[in-house]
Amino acid sequence: MLRKQSGEPLDAAQAFRKAADYCVSQDRCIVEVRMKMKQWGINNNLIDNTIDKLIDEGFIDEKRYASAFARGKFKLFDWGKIKIANELKMKGIPSHLVKDALNEIDENEYQETIKSLIDKRLGSGKQPSREERAKMFNYLMVKGFETEIIMKAISKNFENE
Repeated sequence: MLRKQSGEPLDAAQAFRKAADYCVSQDRCIVEVRMKMKQWGINNNLIDNTIDKLIDEGFIDEKRYASAFARGKFKLFDWGKIKIANELKMKGIPSHLVKDALNEIDENEYQETIKSLIDKRLGSGKQPSREERAKMFNYLMVKGFETEIIMKAISKNFENE
C-alpha cells in the first residue's frame, strides 16, 4: 500500500504512482481521476499537478476515453448517441471530443441495433398496437436514441405488414 504507516498524506511521487495505477486499469477521464484523488485525501494543488503529469505521460487521454466510452456503452448496453453524449458531457468531456467519439459509431450498426431492439421487444410477425408502439418509442428514447430515427425504424419495421 502506498499510504505511509503513520497516516501521513501521500507525497507527490506516491500520489502520481497511485493515480497512474488507477489509470492503467482502464481509461479514465480527468473528472474521475480528480474525484478518486480527493477520496484519497490529496490536496487540490497536488491533484492539479498530478493530473497535468498524467496527461503529459499519456495516462489520461480524454479523446481515447471518449472513444472507448462511446464504443463500450453502445456495444455492451445498446445505448443511443444522446445518452452517450449526455454521460460524456457530465464527465466534463469537451463537446468536440464527444462529437468525434459519436462519429466513430458505425451508422449501419447503429440502425441494426435499433432494429434488433424493436424485434426483441415487439417481435416480428404481428402488427403491434398503438400502445405497444408508444412503449417501444419510450423505451428507445430512454436508451438514448434520436426521435426521428426511432420513428423511422418503428415505421419501417412494420410497413410491410
